[in-house]
Amino acid sequence: MLVNWKADHMNVVSLVDSTYTGPLVGKDTVEVLMPGWNEVPDTAWDLMYPQMKQYIEQEKLEFYCTKKTEDGVTTFTGQPLRDVRADKAREIVKGCFNVANLKTWQDDMKITTEIRHLIDRQVEQIEKYGEDQTRSMRF
Repeated sequence: MLVNWKADHMNVVSLVDSTYTGPLVGKDTVEVLMPGWNEVPDTAWDLMYPQMKQYIEQEKLEFYCTKKTEDGVTTFTGQPLRDVRADKAREIVKGCFNVANLKTWQDDMKITTEIRHLIDRQVEQIEKYGEDQTRSMRF
């Protein structure tokens, strides 16, 4: 799931309910949203969605996916960046400041040459200027 966190701070979202008794911090217990576009596994999004509704309504968060409602149950299915329209993919890459996500997308052999070039440029800018300063840059 491609998720755009529009705030100027990170958001750490719990993936567990109040009855969970395991470790409170770990890869499977939280999802960290950095400002800009993030890639969130669909299984994590399903757990996060109830907590994210308020941010969606406040327009602090947008997501790019396929939404389907069947028998009153709404499900969301994420799309990999390679399957996103070119104009939207360009917007997502330029709005992503998470180097790990960018490098994951870069390693996808099905990414177009144009998008791969944009990813290279975005990573270069982030590494050159730092994540805080990159947010205010214009390409």
